Amino acid sequence: MSVISGKSGAVKLGANAVAEVVDFAYTMTMPLVPSHSLADLYQEFLPGRRGITGSVTCRWDDTDTNGQTALRAAILAATQVTLDLLPEGAVTGDYRIQFTAYIQDVSYTIPDDHGPVMSTFSFTSTGTVTQDTV
Repeated sequence: MSVISGKSGAVKLGANAVAEVVDFAYTMTMPLVPSHSLADLYQEFLPGRRGITGSVTCRWDDTDTNGQTALRAAILAATQVTLDLLPEGAVTGDYRIQFTAYIQDVSYTIPDDHGPVMSTFSFTSTGTVTQDTV
C-alpha cells in the first residue's frame, strides 16, 4: 500500500492552478432513498443522486486573478466553475477528481498575530463527477 503525502496536492480552476492552497477537503456523497413501504418489516433503500461537497483554503492572494479572484467572482455572479482536485499533484498518472460546481460561500480569517489572511471557498458539485488520472 502506498501512502500519499498532501504536500504535492493541488486545486485547479479550469486549466489554472489556484495559488496559495493550504488545504482542501471533499466528501463524496450518495444519499439513500427509502424504497420500503409501511407494511415492510425491514427498511430498504435505493441509491440517490451522487455528488461532492467540500472546501479549499488558501492564503489570500489578490493577484491570483485566474484562481482565487475567479472563485470570488463565481459566487457573486452565481456561475458554475470547473474544479480539479488533485490529492497527489498534477503529474501525469496522478489521481484526479473533476467536476462542475457552484461556489456556495467564501469565508475569511484575519488573524491578530500578523499571520496571513486566509480565504476558504466552499463548493457543491452539479452534474457528472469524473475520477481519472492526469
